[in-house]
Amino acid sequence: MPGTDVGTGATVAFSTSAFTAQYTNISWSGISREALASSHLGTTGYMTFVPPDLTDPGEVTFDIFFNPDALPPVRGAVETLTVTAPITTGYMSGTTWAASCFVTNFDQTIPLEELMTGSLTVKITGTIT
Repeated sequence: MPGTDVGTGATVAFSTSAFTAQYTNISWSGISREALASSHLGTTGYMTFVPPDLTDPGEVTFDIFFNPDALPPVRGAVETLTVTAPITTGYMSGTTWAASCFVTNFDQTIPLEELMTGSLTVKITGTIT
């Protein structure tokens, strides 16, 4: 049954920079669409809204084990990001989606006697396939 397995085995691939890391969590903000206010001086009772033609494909945040020798391409060009979910029980392959993106944020934590971690955020720039 889809959606009932753990995320172990998911993969991430950056096409141009070839950035790699050991990923511990992948969070996608999801697709969103603003509501455009259409109220006017003659509107009464409640505000009115209309949907725009465009949607925002969102951002993806990756939690990683930080490797100081492999910094993410924060100043890099737009590139294709491909994320493949692990194979769900009863299926032959994991679900894959790809989109153009660029890195917008990277931070890291270097604690005493613990694994170094980081967080990498990318902005999706268009259609998700």
